[in-house]
Amino acid sequence: MSTLANDTTTVAATTAAPAAAVTARGVERRFGDRTVLRGIDLTVAPGEFVVIVGQSGCGKSTLLRAIGALDSGYEGTIDVDGRVAFGFQDARLLPWAHVWENVVFGVSGKKAQLRERAIKALADVGLENHADAWPGTLSGGEAQRVALARALTRDPSVLLLDEPFGALDALTRLRMQALVSGLWRERGFSVLLVTHDVEEAILLADRIAVLDRGVVADLFEVGMPRPRSRRDERFEQLRVRILEDLGVSDVDASLSAHDG
Repeated sequence: MSTLANDTTTVAATTAAPAAAVTARGVERRFGDRTVLRGIDLTVAPGEFVVIVGQSGCGKSTLLRAIGALDSGYEGTIDVDGRVAFGFQDARLLPWAHVWENVVFGVSGKKAQLRERAIKALADVGLENHADAWPGTLSGGEAQRVALARALTRDPSVLLLDEPFGALDALTRLRMQALVSGLWRERGFSVLLVTHDVEEAILLADRIAVLDRGVVADLFEVGMPRPRSRRDERFEQLRVRILEDLGVSDVDASLSAHDG
């Protein structure tokens, strides 16, 4: 086990199977006089899907960036076993590069081999026919799938996703949720996903961590078989409990969804 150095570093293998894919202990992060994370303790098991929910400004993305080695200014320890890939809300594609070139951007190798590798990753997300397209011709959902392919081509042990579906329309968001869930089951990597959407968290997660004012205020074991239905009584009970933790009433949540 070793502390993560960057988002594409392979950590030296241990002789025994790792007890955790991600371990955060006593993680604190301050920006000037403002403390964003306060002694965070969180563990993600190998192959586990953990979702972090919380209100804006509670430290969700700050924690994810620290785990992904995009921010080294924290105190405490973060250990990650294996290779990490990161996905953002913005697909962050290079407009002057073809889709396949975006997928393998930053990866070393011969052009023919890189193209083959990119097309394989694009096939995993259903976009192999778009390999030679320009990013500007893609829909929002297609761009996010390209970004996911870019993460997959790194062959990650841990996939970090920071609100990757937040800018998508409702139907595209459902398709992307299903795609990520399917790839997670197929590949067996661990996932740590940040979202504001409580229902999304329940649909996807093995466990849900609720962040409030920089601490893990609650940790829920979902314990429901997949695929999950919003009509399930257990789904609704868990949704209400998480909303209560977040200080949001059912009425507030309904109005927010209607206004959005």
